[in-house]
Amino acid sequence: MRWSGPAATRPPDGGRLKPRSEPGPGAESSPYARHSFEGRAATYDARRFESPRDRFWHEHDLRVLDGMLPVGAPGLPPARLLDVGCGTGRLAIPLCTPHRTIVGLAAVEAMLRQAVGKGLVLGTRGSWVRGSAEQLP
Repeated sequence: MRWSGPAATRPPDGGRLKPRSEPGPGAESSPYARHSFEGRAATYDARRFESPRDRFWHEHDLRVLDGMLPVGAPGLPPARLLDVGCGTGRLAIPLCTPHRTIVGLAAVEAMLRQAVGKGLVLGTRGSWVRGSAEQLP
């Protein structure tokens, strides 16, 4: 499969689309996946987004999501967003604005600790909850 979008938005690898190697639906709540992610939480972002191709797609996803989400307005309460399977907050944290707050949900405690740490450093307004998509808290 080849990229068919405008050249300005073509990924660095020339547009070869490859399937992502992430676990499938429900995998995060399996005992094996939880154990696997617990051990990788501290290095997950650096390893998962180390290539130019991965960074391109991450930034692309952020632009698309940002354009789809409510912007909010002065005088109104902030929009509240739920990120199920938020992991380290890699998508959720950049989407926080003065008019948006995030609730991140993940089954893996170590991934949530990474999200909390990044959120504190960047001063985002969000809350982080340990739980499963199959049984929302």
